[in-house]
Amino acid sequence: MKSYQNKTLLNVAIIIGGSFLVFEFAKKFFIDKDSEKSETKISDEETAKQMMPSLQSLSPAEQMLEIKKMNRQIETAINSQKKYNQIKDLLKSDKTPNQIDATELKNQGDGVYYFGYNLRPSNDKKGRLVVTKIGGKKNVYKIFGNLYLPFKVKSLYDGAFSIKKVEINPSEKSIQETPIKLIDNTGKTLFVQKKELDNLINRFEENSKKFKFITDKADLVLTKVI
Repeated sequence: MKSYQNKTLLNVAIIIGGSFLVFEFAKKFFIDKDSEKSETKISDEETAKQMMPSLQSLSPAEQMLEIKKMNRQIETAINSQKKYNQIKDLLKSDKTPNQIDATELKNQGDGVYYFGYNLRPSNDKKGRLVVTKIGGKKNVYKIFGNLYLPFKVKSLYDGAFSIKKVEINPSEKSIQETPIKLIDNTGKTLFVQKKELDNLINRFEENSKKFKFITDKADLVLTKVI
């Protein structure tokens, strides 16, 4: 009897193990096949397409001309990144250590440009957040977290978030404090404070695999998609 039970347990373990392997295979080759993933280096052409999605509708000859123009903008963006790195660590006692102006924050393609970085929804329609260093790498992040009532008095939702848009906060009075907003696929708007946006860039540069990302209505966790 005991031998029979052990054999049964072994068969169950084999079935569960086999099912897990089949799931992982299917996930890798079918479910995630068309997913946008992080890349350690992207070409200038891919960078240009992210900054100017309309480029994809042009002819190859027209694309080459636009890419040459974009290369100059990429160089400007890289200089902006250097400037950002120089000023982001200024003492907090400075009243305006890093004022944002129109050359450092603007709508760009399907997302926003921030000090030489592009932030946008993933192009695989899965609602992930993509951060690209212009002229460098890109990271794609899955988003999970808690949505709260005002003042975080009660949790309304706990699970995956799907980002539909990344836009500039149109309010001139608060753009320095909350430069951008994330809009999810249900229409909820999440405002991001500048310190959290800076933290996102820092985590990107540190190649962090998982970290917290706080907005006005939700506490999120970003996990890098490899």
